[in-house]
Amino acid sequence: MRSTVNDESLRDALLEIIGYSVTSARELLDESPHYGPLRLIEVARRMLDAMVAAGLCQGDPTDLSRRIGDYTTPLHEGEEAFRAYLDSLMIDVLEAF
Repeated sequence: MRSTVNDESLRDALLEIIGYSVTSARELLDESPHYGPLRLIEVARRMLDAMVAAGLCQGDPTDLSRRIGDYTTPLHEGEEAFRAYLDSLMIDVLEAF
């Protein structure tokens, strides 16, 4: 059984992610549609960080965390490079869990 401190930390992290998601949903109404995937990648990164902090990852998520955070290079290379990055990231996530 996890300690109360971990439960509270996880709760705080999840509430932050919920707040970010709701705020992002509102902001996306006024932003470029291309921000949507970026915001979802940020949610995935924050969720993985929360899982790591709570001790919920079975293996070492360092590589996956790095891959999730490496979206800027393919994004600057254009839509097709970003699409390829997201396609490969989907496979990485499935293999990690």
